[in-house]
Amino acid sequence: MELKGKVALITGASSGIGQATAIELAKNGADIVVNYCHSLEGAERTKKEVEKTGQRALLVQADITKDEQVKSMVQKAIDAYGRIDILIANSGGIIERAKIGEMSNLLWHNMMDLNLNSVFMTCREVIPYMLKQKAGSIVTITSIAAQNGGGPGAVPYATSKAAIEGFTRGLAKELIDEGIRVNAVSPGVIHTGFFKNTPSEVVKKFESGIPMKRMGNPEEVAQLIHFLISEKASYITGMIYGITGGILG
Repeated sequence: MELKGKVALITGASSGIGQATAIELAKNGADIVVNYCHSLEGAERTKKEVEKTGQRALLVQADITKDEQVKSMVQKAIDAYGRIDILIANSGGIIERAKIGEMSNLLWHNMMDLNLNSVFMTCREVIPYMLKQKAGSIVTITSIAAQNGGGPGAVPYATSKAAIEGFTRGLAKELIDEGIRVNAVSPGVIHTGFFKNTPSEVVKKFESGIPMKRMGNPEEVAQLIHFLISEKASYITGMIYGITGGILG
């Protein structure tokens, strides 16, 4: 139980990578703050699985693209647990696929809010508590799209994820003397709800280009995240770790 006594805040923890990470960290002793926006049912499933491990789970509904809701989410976590040791900035996705020549300003800005600005705001609110503790670990979630430009209609998604990589490296340098490590995980094609609105022919094309010839599982990503926040990774910060089934970019 290497994480006993630690508290992990995980955004977008009602499904997919966020849910798998909540369960993985709870199995290793962490209490979990389960953030969700729309899916109370999914968040309750996460809470149930966390509590099966003997750890505590706090459900916090918050739209992390909204500044005041991010502040409220972090405050609720502090009120409940008194500390935040681990932040997994997981929330993100593709709102809608569209070509740049046909894209509205609103869609572009909404994608940046969801995938980039939300990470900035969440980190900003959590960091002061980690500074008081002189310890902490942050993992952001980027994507192989940051390297390869993404699939059809995904330019803003790829752009926001590339920005997350720069943000991660810069934040790691900013916090390196404060006992806080910051790293990123860059998944490839993972079997999650991310692809629910993606045409099947696009998904098949993705799969055919994976050297391992299969999608990854959220649990595999969660295990990498667990490693990065653990003491086994105590000399690692400012790094981007791909988990792609062999795709090199």
